[in-house]
Amino acid sequence: MIECFKPRYTPITAFDDSSYIIDTQRAGLISMYENELTIVFRTFRSGIFFFSMADQGDILIAQIIHGTIHVIFDFGSLSPARISGGRALNDGKWHEIRWLHQFDSVQLFIDGVLLNHTSPSGLYRKLDLHSQVHIAGRPPDDFSDGIETTFSGCLARLQLNSVDLLQYAPQEQASKCQMTQPPSMTLHDNTSKALLPFTFLPFNFEFRVIPNPPSLLKLLDAENGTLLDIAIESGQLVLLSSVTKFKQIAHPTIEVTDLAWHSFSLRIRGSRLEIDIDGYTVLWLEGQEVKRISVRLSNFILTATGCYRSTTVDFGSVRTEGLVTKGGCQLRDRCLSSPCENEGICTQISLSNYNCTCKIHYRGHNCHFVDMPRSCEEYMFWRGAGKVKPTRGRNVTIDLDGGGPMQPVDVICKIEKDENGMDTVVTIANHDLVQPIRVSKENKPGAVRKALKYGMDVDQMDRLVEAFDECSQYMRYACKGGARLMTQGEERSPSSWYSTRSDKHGLQWGSAPPYSRMCSCAINGTCINNRMCNCDSGEDAVDEGVNPYSQLLPVTGLFLGGTTRKASIEVEIGPLKCRNRISYEPVTFSDRNARLSGTQSFSSRTFDIYFHVKFSHPHLSIFLWHTTDELHWFHLFVQEGKLVAEIVNGGEAQQISTESVLNDGKWHAVYWEADEEGMRLRVDGRQKEARRQFVLPNAYHWIVGSRTEKGFSGFAGVIRNVYLCGEELPLSTIARREAQSGIQPGEQGYCRKDLCYNDGLCIDKYDGYSCDCGLTPFGGQDCRKEYGMWVAPGSSLQIPWLNPAHTDSCHRIAVQTRAKGVSLVRSKALFADTSFNLTINEHGHLHVSIYDGIHYNHTKVYDHKNISDDQTHDIEFCAKEKFFNLTIDGHLAISFQGNWSFFPLFNVWHFLDANYTGCVSRLRVGNSFPLKNPKAARLNFSGKIKFGHCPIDTFSATATFVPTPDPADIHVFAISHETHRLISLTSIAGLSIALLLVMLLICLICYMRSRPEGVYKTNEGEHCSPSRSEAN
Repeated sequence: MIECFKPRYTPITAFDDSSYIIDTQRAGLISMYENELTIVFRTFRSGIFFFSMADQGDILIAQIIHGTIHVIFDFGSLSPARISGGRALNDGKWHEIRWLHQFDSVQLFIDGVLLNHTSPSGLYRKLDLHSQVHIAGRPPDDFSDGIETTFSGCLARLQLNSVDLLQYAPQEQASKCQMTQPPSMTLHDNTSKALLPFTFLPFNFEFRVIPNPPSLLKLLDAENGTLLDIAIESGQLVLLSSVTKFKQIAHPTIEVTDLAWHSFSLRIRGSRLEIDIDGYTVLWLEGQEVKRISVRLSNFILTATGCYRSTTVDFGSVRTEGLVTKGGCQLRDRCLSSPCENEGICTQISLSNYNCTCKIHYRGHNCHFVDMPRSCEEYMFWRGAGKVKPTRGRNVTIDLDGGGPMQPVDVICKIEKDENGMDTVVTIANHDLVQPIRVSKENKPGAVRKALKYGMDVDQMDRLVEAFDECSQYMRYACKGGARLMTQGEERSPSSWYSTRSDKHGLQWGSAPPYSRMCSCAINGTCINNRMCNCDSGEDAVDEGVNPYSQLLPVTGLFLGGTTRKASIEVEIGPLKCRNRISYEPVTFSDRNARLSGTQSFSSRTFDIYFHVKFSHPHLSIFLWHTTDELHWFHLFVQEGKLVAEIVNGGEAQQISTESVLNDGKWHAVYWEADEEGMRLRVDGRQKEARRQFVLPNAYHWIVGSRTEKGFSGFAGVIRNVYLCGEELPLSTIARREAQSGIQPGEQGYCRKDLCYNDGLCIDKYDGYSCDCGLTPFGGQDCRKEYGMWVAPGSSLQIPWLNPAHTDSCHRIAVQTRAKGVSLVRSKALFADTSFNLTINEHGHLHVSIYDGIHYNHTKVYDHKNISDDQTHDIEFCAKEKFFNLTIDGHLAISFQGNWSFFPLFNVWHFLDANYTGCVSRLRVGNSFPLKNPKAARLNFSGKIKFGHCPIDTFSATATFVPTPDPADIHVFAISHETHRLISLTSIAGLSIALLLVMLLICLICYMRSRPEGVYKTNEGEHCSPSRSEAN
């Protein structure tokens, strides 16, 4: 049988400036090294909860002053410490205090949130209590300075070390908690105001306002003229007189915009006006002006954004303007939990919103985004490796955790050659031991100590070293006069050693194995006298080498000794050098059903992820981080080439996407940040922001790649340098460990040289490829499709004005013809006298003539190839600043030197004169391809032109010059020529005879239809023409 026990709590106890005493021995309170005080209360005033001051000096006091909790404690050191936290806790609502002491740690929790922590001073850690402790009060005249005397409010729980102290309260105090809520209201913005008619003085209320309001209170006359203005400047009250224009600053200074409740009292006594804040008179005015104010005072106006309450003013019935809420305080203290990271300053700017003023290099709503590289590799990616000289390097400040709590560090970023001769990025951390340290005279082993400072703490060192595959540090130990390194004295123990970042002793030197008590020379057997170190031979020698063991690096301290008056040593430690950053190694996804996954809890205020990625598909899923039930998540995916960031929580989805398309196969730097106020997506320095309030999911399981491992819905591309909430994800290490098909460490694309032809660009999709033929005159899937046309005599092709966007200095045309003495390309500039002519002369050779419009006319004939041989010839010509080159079928044919800056001016183009007959293809004019896309190239054409493919079958053409055929081939061409002639003559004769017969037949039919067939006599005219009848 299972028995369930309901916890028993003492009923709520109400206090009205009353207190009671508890005997600690009777209550079972004893001295302890770990203590916990828990208080659940509600109040509108300052007061004291718990008081104990032992005779030996131990103190524990808990109180609330102006809405802030203060706990004073001392464990016998006679130097009391104070820990405080919270704001506006005197709002009449229930709150919980939890003071926790755990030996060397003291923490203060308010409503379950850790707001402050400290360490106790002195050597003592045990709390001794007085024989009698006071609840809701204190004894008079003991430790009274700054300590409240009583408490007015309700306590629902008061426990010290699990002992319920409320059970010892007198029976008359155990009553229902009845606290009258004073009338209150909230002014929401600068346009809101409350108008209160003057009835009596003093005018008392409590207020809680946001920083830097324009004015707190104005005193008006009957005509609404301002008599006095109590404003707020720099967090303190200022009195402004409308008559004398006198400005008085509050003294003593009290911060009234700290979002805590403050009491305000205005009173006039004769010719003196006084204003009290929290019981202190801070502003006053005297003289005739006060009398004038007292006579003319008609209204008060409250204008500062915030909350107001009073037991003497009925805020529930006052006249208001603008957005005002009566009957409660709507101000939410957003700066209480210190949301601004990296030492940012939080400022409340409205009732429910805040703003962070960030230090240099930090940005974002919570100052979480850092405008610094996270590594030297990232710095090179930002700036370009070509901007940093490989031999010199550059001082760079890097943020190892990308905006997290770890402070940035200074390193040197450098490019060096590795063992394979390849450029690699090296991260160098220098220390303060610039010159070698020399030790002489009498010194015991390890007596001379020198700490090496790198400008970073142990956590930063761990983060730096553990992020690389390889770290090393040069070490040199020179000995003279018989000094020994590893075999000192009769004990034959080390005389000198070093300390690591984990405070362990390094008992080896150079590249020797860890803790082996050997030096580098022992590895290859080159030590003097076959010792383990050269400096163990008793001779003057040197032990040096590069320490490659990351667990021993960096060297943080030297412990040197073992010297005498005649024996001395000299020690040199080089900088820490690291290369091959693990997280920066790219990982290639070649299967959209593959994925890498892991776990990481999300427990911070701000979510962020940073990585480098490149891809070509328009629809992909890159990253997912979801809760254990897979119902809430952070998701980063690609839709129509744009990057989309999505947060799903509580059935609601929030999205933000980039403006630009990113599936271009190039590296992109992506940063996504989200908090409860909105999210920001930053790609390559361009940021998109969405401001809306939502709750971030408590994600746990992350996935890079496919979410479902089916349907090709995952990722295909390359990703590297992934930081998830400041933690590096070693994707390459995970990929090697899991050895999945479709995921490979390194950048391994699908494209090869033989996949796309004719200079087509291979677009790597990593799970496949496609060919981009847009910058070539070819088409098709592999850029082998020809675009050409058959041109008959009398045809015309021209570009009357080239699109300026297509201007370039390189052009191309391929021809197949037997024509000679014809023009192929003619061009000129609209606003210059330059001209260009490319022709086939009467011998079939290519002729070029170019005039620069000023002085020079370049002309040349290439007579080594016959262009009119009925074969396709590919002609390309390109002009740079200092030369002009023309190639035929890929071979250089014509070249000119000189100034060719005028060549891009050509914008009017004519192709193939009226005598040209043949095929043309591969036409390129600058960056346009007229045969491939005539409309975009502005190509105009007329005549008998047939678009198709080139080359076509061999054709005949009338030539201006017919060469004499080879006698060996005369019989073949003669028979062929006569046969064609006979067929042509027979066809023409037959057509003429048929036409004549048709004409004769038509004439015969017309004659037969018009011939008379006989004469007939009728009486039709007898009744129509009497005159004719008489004549007959």
